[in-house]
Amino acid sequence: EDQDEDEEEDSRLLRRVKSNKGEYARRQRSTKRRLRAIFFLTGFAFSIYMPFSVLFFQNSVGLSAGQIGFVASLQIVGGYAVGPAVSLLIDRFRIHQAVWMASLVLCIAPVECITLANSFAHAAAIAVSISCLTAPMSSLQDSCTLCFLGAESHQYGKIRLWGAIGWGLGSLAGGSIVEFLGIQYAFHLFGLTMLSVAATVFSLDFASIEMASEASRRNAPGGAASGDSSGDPFWR
Repeated sequence: EDQDEDEEEDSRLLRRVKSNKGEYARRQRSTKRRLRAIFFLTGFAFSIYMPFSVLFFQNSVGLSAGQIGFVASLQIVGGYAVGPAVSLLIDRFRIHQAVWMASLVLCIAPVECITLANSFAHAAAIAVSISCLTAPMSSLQDSCTLCFLGAESHQYGKIRLWGAIGWGLGSLAGGSIVEFLGIQYAFHLFGLTMLSVAATVFSLDFASIEMASEASRRNAPGGAASGDSSGDPFWR
């Protein structure tokens, strides 16, 4: 009788393990879909706004080729200037998800202001604003993706590929939108797309990474007992 009870208990434990593994696999599939959507939509959005911002500055504002080149460089230089400081603050206060979402939402405002520009100074101010607000976006997207993938980090390239697909489709869609509706609608679509990305980031279960990291640390040799925090997720 005792043996039967032991076998029944073993059977229950086995079913529970299988159930947990199945639940984890389902969560991972769902997370990968969200990550692919984030890369796709981000690539889609930027491929729409970037070329048509240059076109607007040239045709509507009347900037020269040299001025447009300077404005474009501000978007790169500004990101390098602001990025390291923002990264330090993010790591210090563990606010990765909040900053990622804020970056996605706040960058909409200067992009929407592109059609209000009527001088070189306005164009430069808009470029710097976009650069500063989007500075943490790329690094957070990459680092968070790798953390969510965990042991499947080798699939990062497959996830990132969707960014290139989004960029290509966005370039095709942007041309049609501008031709039939006007250039301002390219910037409106950028805003709507970035809101969709922010909503997707919000739906990601960041707590699951933290729990997995804590479990991994406890199971590692000298983990929790040694006080080693090397296994902590970067936002902890």
